[in-house]
Amino acid sequence: MSRCVACRRDLVAARVAEADPSLAPEKISAAIETTAVNPSVLGALSSALAGGPGALRAGAPVVVGRLVAGLRARGSQLPEPRCAVWGRASRLLVRSGDRDVCPRCRSYELAEPCAACGERRPVISRSPDGSPRCWRCSGRPRRRCGTCGEERPIAKRASDGEPDVCDRCFKPPVATCTRCGRRKPCYFVAAGRPICASCSPRKIERCAHCGAQRPPCARWPEGPVCEPCYRAALGRRGTCAGCGEERRLASPPGPGATLCCDCAGVPPLARCKGCGAEERPYRHGLCARCALAERARELLTGPAGFMTAPLVPVYEALVAARQPYSALNWLRSGKGASLLADMAANKLALSHEALDAHPRRPAAEYLRQVLVANGALPGRNEHVGRLERWVRAKIVGIERPEHRRMVNTYATWVVLQRLRRRADAGEVVHSRLAKTRVNAAAHLLTWLAERGQGLADLDQSLLERFLEATWPSDQEIGDFLSWAARHRYTTVALEVPRRPREEGRALDDDARWEIAKRLLHDESSS
Repeated sequence: MSRCVACRRDLVAARVAEADPSLAPEKISAAIETTAVNPSVLGALSSALAGGPGALRAGAPVVVGRLVAGLRARGSQLPEPRCAVWGRASRLLVRSGDRDVCPRCRSYELAEPCAACGERRPVISRSPDGSPRCWRCSGRPRRRCGTCGEERPIAKRASDGEPDVCDRCFKPPVATCTRCGRRKPCYFVAAGRPICASCSPRKIERCAHCGAQRPPCARWPEGPVCEPCYRAALGRRGTCAGCGEERRLASPPGPGATLCCDCAGVPPLARCKGCGAEERPYRHGLCARCALAERARELLTGPAGFMTAPLVPVYEALVAARQPYSALNWLRSGKGASLLADMAANKLALSHEALDAHPRRPAAEYLRQVLVANGALPGRNEHVGRLERWVRAKIVGIERPEHRRMVNTYATWVVLQRLRRRADAGEVVHSRLAKTRVNAAAHLLTWLAERGQGLADLDQSLLERFLEATWPSDQEIGDFLSWAARHRYTTVALEVPRRPREEGRALDDDARWEIAKRLLHDESSS
């Protein structure tokens, strides 16, 4: 493989042209430049495509998936990369034998039996002897606590400038206890079920399955069962040694179970009241899947007693969620779920404009993606939508009415229209430069008004004074001035001078070492 950057770029371009002959060479070059941000990425691209264009059709490895996304944004007909297991579109596919899968599916392919609980799950950590541990059994990491300074299990990770807090120094947040109703320090606040220390279960018994001293979660004929063993027993499925069917194995109790409840002559451990499946009850005797369908139906049913047609695909997507527990958590405590309920109840219009005006921006944006993905709302370019909202807020902040009209006209018919054309053409749209130009136009008009002058009074010397006195980003004022000249707001030809590039004098190695010695040993410099 050649180490020449130009040769690698030519190889990648040739493979793209071979995979999609209809794409113009300049669009191919633009996509490669956007993806290959440094020589190492370009090297990885050329290595992945050295054997032919097949990797482009598969969308793996990750760097090829990013290139395919850039090509598709420029009109390429290459297929969208999808996980071979899940079928979901993803730009982060990885190779797994002769197929391409997403990282989540790859982690399940590499799953091993946990050395603690025996369940086959993705490996989160390993013990000193190399045995695997799942997410439930891996335990808390041990680090130095930022409060007491000791190395202990960390209960709260460092974030937003706050240090790690160990399990001894951690103070639970204050919330309303779901059992006693008093407002006091509670656990499980993030899970939506705060419980204070007084209401937390304290009775400890020996588990009949694992023998550990833990609070009992259930009492079965063999004795008390702790929470981990309860979950494991309800999820232990296999081929029954008696009837040969795929059933939940319940006898003998524990990981060594080989018989189902019917063959063992024992009552069922748990059964869903809705579908009859041998699953762990989640809500009102229903399994998680049936509880999800019931909760989603309650949420999306309108005042008339039925679900409106645009929300039916959203309901079907919620019910078909791969992880019903995650979907139930979102319906219970997600901010976007409350907005969705308002739409079902006709309290919030089902439109982009209603979501744009909503004060809960993250929740509104997430719900917008859900609605667009399921056909409840038409798709649109969100970069342009966010810029439109920013322009409206910017116009409101301009004091003089004549300035508001001028900046609004320029932003609407020049800046936004230019971005809409690029978005319609499938190009990648960025709004930073557009915002800079609108800001520069507003700064210029304000600066002139403070000196008792208008845009018609602007000449070359006044423009140079403005550029010297304001922000460097106002150098982008040229686009606004070109528009102003075309519409005869200015009467003289103006040229925006570019600031000279300032380059400092580089220090040699001796000077660097001298500065370092002075900083380390000179007490007067402190």
